[in-house]
Amino acid sequence: LGGGRLFGFGEVRFQRDVFKDLDRLIAPTVGLGYRLVDRADLKFTVDGGIGLALEKLTGLDSTTSGAFSAGESLSWKISKSASVVHVARGLWKMDDVGDAYYHLEVGILTSLASRFDLRLSFIDDYKTRPPGNKKKNDTAVLATVVFKI
Repeated sequence: LGGGRLFGFGEVRFQRDVFKDLDRLIAPTVGLGYRLVDRADLKFTVDGGIGLALEKLTGLDSTTSGAFSAGESLSWKISKSASVVHVARGLWKMDDVGDAYYHLEVGILTSLASRFDLRLSFIDDYKTRPPGNKKKNDTAVLATVVFKI
């Protein structure tokens, strides 16, 4: 479809965040995506989906809502062995679109060896309506070693 640029997907995302009293958020979704740019050195993709948000906050009953999601991802190869990466995603509950989760990640990926990469990332997770007086966002800096099969 669309010259190979259009694709379908199904996914299940899981999130736990002790800083926001989030015991679990399970979000199964299906949707469509489109590769706006699909070159060897640059890839940029957008997607949208529909599904469920099954949420359990500490001390509260579990809730289930329809949900929709949207996202984008960018990978830009800046040299033979290094890439800049970016991912942004949002998940909105259908029964209250003001209650949403957002995820932003930016980083760099570089080859260590033929099957190993190192990824350095800055991540920001944001919940528009955290329980009680919790902070709305959490940030992290991660260094990840990736093994390619």
